[in-house]
Amino acid sequence: MRWWVIFVLGSGGLGACGSGTPAQITEYEGPHFSLKRYIGSEIKRLTQSHQAIYKTITLDGETEVLRADSVDYRSELNLFLQADINRPAWADKYQVDSVYENHQLIELHYTALDTSLPTQLLRVRFRPAADSLWVEGVTIRSKSETALSSSQKTLVYHPDKGYTIDVAQSGAMTKDLQFQLQARFE
Repeated sequence: MRWWVIFVLGSGGLGACGSGTPAQITEYEGPHFSLKRYIGSEIKRLTQSHQAIYKTITLDGETEVLRADSVDYRSELNLFLQADINRPAWADKYQVDSVYENHQLIELHYTALDTSLPTQLLRVRFRPAADSLWVEGVTIRSKSETALSSSQKTLVYHPDKGYTIDVAQSGAMTKDLQFQLQARFE
Protein backbone atom coordinates (compact mmCIF):
# COMPACT_ATOMS: atom_id res chain seq x y z
CA MET A 1 0.00 0.00 0.00
CA ARG A 2 1.27 3.50 -0.74
CA TRP A 3 0.70 6.60 1.34
CA TRP A 4 1.08 10.05 -0.15
CA VAL A 5 1.65 12.70 2.45
CA ILE A 6 2.98 16.23 2.23
CA PHE A 7 5.54 17.08 4.86
CA VAL A 8 6.27 20.60 5.82
CA LEU A 9 9.93 21.23 5.13
CA GLY A 10 9.75 24.97 5.51
CA SER A 11 7.98 27.67 7.37
CA GLY A 12 5.03 28.05 5.02
CA GLY A 13 1.64 27.03 6.31
CA LEU A 14 2.44 25.78 9.79
CA GLY A 15 4.43 28.66 11.18
CA ALA A 16 7.59 26.69 11.96
CA CYS A 17 10.87 28.48 11.70
CA GLY A 18 12.35 26.59 8.82
CA SER A 19 14.85 26.65 6.04
CA GLY A 20 12.37 28.13 3.58
CA THR A 21 12.23 24.94 1.53
CA PRO A 22 8.76 24.37 0.09
CA ALA A 23 6.57 21.47 1.19
CA GLN A 24 7.49 18.26 -0.56
CA ILE A 25 5.42 15.22 -1.47
CA THR A 26 6.95 12.04 -0.10
CA GLU A 27 5.87 8.56 -1.09
CA TYR A 28 5.78 5.83 1.54
CA GLU A 29 6.02 2.15 0.85
CA GLY A 30 4.89 -0.35 3.43
CA PRO A 31 1.85 -1.44 5.34
CA HIS A 32 1.62 1.60 7.62
CA PHE A 33 2.55 5.25 7.89
CA SER A 34 6.36 5.47 8.00
CA LEU A 35 7.11 7.32 11.20
CA LYS A 36 10.82 6.67 10.62
CA ARG A 37 10.77 8.44 7.27
CA TYR A 38 8.63 11.31 8.55
CA ILE A 39 10.75 11.95 11.65
CA GLY A 40 13.85 11.58 9.48
CA SER A 41 12.59 14.38 7.24
CA GLU A 42 11.87 16.50 10.31
CA ILE A 43 15.38 15.88 11.67
CA LYS A 44 16.79 17.06 8.36
CA ARG A 45 14.54 20.15 8.28
CA LEU A 46 15.32 21.15 11.87
CA THR A 47 19.05 20.55 11.46
CA GLN A 48 19.26 22.55 8.22
CA SER A 49 17.36 25.46 9.73
CA HIS A 50 19.63 25.46 12.83
CA GLN A 51 16.48 25.40 14.92
CA ALA A 52 17.18 26.24 18.58
CA ILE A 53 15.20 24.52 21.30
CA TYR A 54 13.85 25.54 24.69
CA LYS A 55 13.45 22.59 27.09
CA THR A 56 11.70 22.06 30.39
CA ILE A 57 12.77 18.79 32.02
CA THR A 58 11.04 17.40 35.08
CA LEU A 59 12.40 14.35 36.90
CA ASP A 60 10.49 13.18 39.97
CA GLY A 61 9.15 16.67 40.65
CA GLU A 62 12.46 18.52 40.14
CA THR A 63 12.37 20.89 37.15
CA GLU A 64 15.20 22.29 35.06
CA VAL A 65 14.86 24.74 32.17
CA LEU A 66 17.44 25.18 29.44
CA ARG A 67 17.91 26.59 25.97
CA ALA A 68 20.09 24.87 23.39
CA ASP A 69 21.25 26.64 20.25
CA SER A 70 23.16 23.66 18.87
CA VAL A 71 20.97 20.57 18.83
CA ASP A 72 21.54 16.99 17.66
CA TYR A 73 17.99 16.33 16.48
CA ARG A 74 18.71 12.69 15.61
CA SER A 75 19.48 12.10 19.27
CA GLU A 76 16.62 14.33 20.47
CA LEU A 77 14.00 12.52 18.37
CA ASN A 78 15.43 9.00 18.66
CA LEU A 79 12.49 7.69 20.72
CA PHE A 80 10.17 8.73 17.89
CA LEU A 81 12.33 6.87 15.36
CA GLN A 82 12.27 3.75 17.55
CA ALA A 83 8.46 3.79 17.68
CA ASP A 84 8.06 3.20 13.92
CA ILE A 85 5.57 0.40 13.17
CA ASN A 86 6.07 0.26 9.41
CA ARG A 87 7.61 -3.22 9.30
CA PRO A 88 6.44 -6.05 7.02
CA ALA A 89 6.31 -8.48 9.96
CA TRP A 90 3.86 -6.17 11.74
CA ALA A 91 1.53 -5.60 8.77
CA ASP A 92 -1.35 -7.44 10.46
CA LYS A 93 -0.45 -6.60 14.06
CA TYR A 94 -2.26 -3.25 14.18
CA GLN A 95 -5.87 -2.25 13.80
CA VAL A 96 -6.04 0.78 11.53
CA ASP A 97 -8.80 3.34 11.89
CA SER A 98 -9.15 6.32 9.58
CA VAL A 99 -10.98 9.48 10.61
CA TYR A 100 -12.49 11.65 7.89
CA GLU A 101 -13.98 15.12 8.02
CA ASN A 102 -15.74 16.53 4.97
CA HIS A 103 -14.42 13.60 2.92
CA GLN A 104 -10.81 14.45 3.89
CA LEU A 105 -8.56 12.16 5.91
CA ILE A 106 -7.68 13.95 9.15
CA GLU A 107 -6.36 11.13 11.38
CA LEU A 108 -4.92 7.66 11.24
CA HIS A 109 -5.03 5.53 14.40
CA TYR A 110 -2.94 2.38 14.72
CA THR A 111 -3.75 0.27 17.76
CA ALA A 112 -1.65 -2.80 18.56
CA LEU A 113 -3.53 -6.09 18.48
CA ASP A 114 -0.64 -7.77 20.32
CA THR A 115 0.15 -6.44 23.81
CA SER A 116 3.79 -7.53 23.49
CA LEU A 117 4.50 -4.97 20.76
CA PRO A 118 6.40 -1.95 22.08
CA THR A 119 4.32 0.67 20.23
CA GLN A 120 0.76 0.25 21.43
CA LEU A 121 -0.76 3.33 19.77
CA LEU A 122 0.29 5.57 16.91
CA ARG A 123 -1.97 8.45 15.98
CA VAL A 124 -1.13 10.72 13.06
CA ARG A 125 -3.18 13.88 12.66
CA PHE A 126 -3.29 15.60 9.29
CA ARG A 127 -4.18 19.09 8.18
CA PRO A 128 -5.93 18.95 4.81
CA ALA A 129 -4.60 21.46 2.28
CA ALA A 130 -6.03 21.56 -1.24
CA ASP A 131 -5.54 18.03 -2.61
CA SER A 132 -2.84 17.08 -0.11
CA LEU A 133 -2.26 16.35 3.56
CA TRP A 134 0.27 17.85 5.95
CA VAL A 135 1.22 16.13 9.17
CA GLU A 136 -0.12 18.28 11.97
CA GLY A 137 0.89 16.05 14.87
CA VAL A 138 1.92 12.58 15.98
CA THR A 139 1.05 10.86 19.26
CA ILE A 140 2.66 7.60 20.36
CA ARG A 141 2.04 5.39 23.37
CA SER A 142 4.57 2.67 23.98
CA LYS A 143 5.51 0.28 26.73
CA SER A 144 8.21 -2.15 27.65
CA GLU A 145 8.26 -4.83 30.30
CA THR A 146 10.89 -7.13 31.71
CA ALA A 147 10.86 -9.37 34.75
CA LEU A 148 12.36 -6.52 36.80
CA SER A 149 10.84 -3.35 35.40
CA SER A 150 8.21 -1.77 33.21
CA SER A 151 7.87 1.58 31.53
CA GLN A 152 5.20 3.51 29.70
CA LYS A 153 6.01 6.35 27.32
CA THR A 154 3.81 8.96 25.69
CA LEU A 155 5.43 10.92 22.88
CA VAL A 156 3.81 13.87 21.13
CA TYR A 157 5.32 15.71 18.16
CA HIS A 158 4.06 18.91 16.51
CA PRO A 159 6.20 20.11 13.58
CA ASP A 160 5.28 23.74 14.19
CA LYS A 161 5.69 23.75 17.98
CA GLY A 162 7.93 21.05 19.46
CA TYR A 163 7.49 17.79 21.29
CA THR A 164 6.87 16.20 24.68
CA ILE A 165 8.11 12.94 26.13
CA ASP A 166 6.47 11.52 29.25
CA VAL A 167 7.98 8.41 30.86
CA ALA A 168 6.74 6.46 33.87
CA GLN A 169 9.03 3.65 34.97
CA SER A 170 8.66 1.22 37.82
CA GLY A 171 10.88 -1.60 38.93
CA ALA A 172 10.99 -4.40 41.42
CA MET A 173 14.45 -3.38 42.62
CA THR A 174 14.50 0.34 41.80
CA LYS A 175 12.66 3.48 42.75
CA ASP A 176 9.74 4.48 40.52
CA LEU A 177 10.60 7.24 38.07
CA GLN A 178 8.52 10.02 36.52
CA PHE A 179 10.15 11.98 33.70
CA GLN A 180 8.80 14.67 31.41
CA LEU A 181 10.56 16.62 28.70
CA GLN A 182 8.80 19.51 27.00
CA ALA A 183 10.68 20.93 24.04
CA ARG A 184 9.61 24.03 22.17
CA PHE A 185 11.16 25.11 18.89
CA GLU A 186 12.40 28.70 18.78
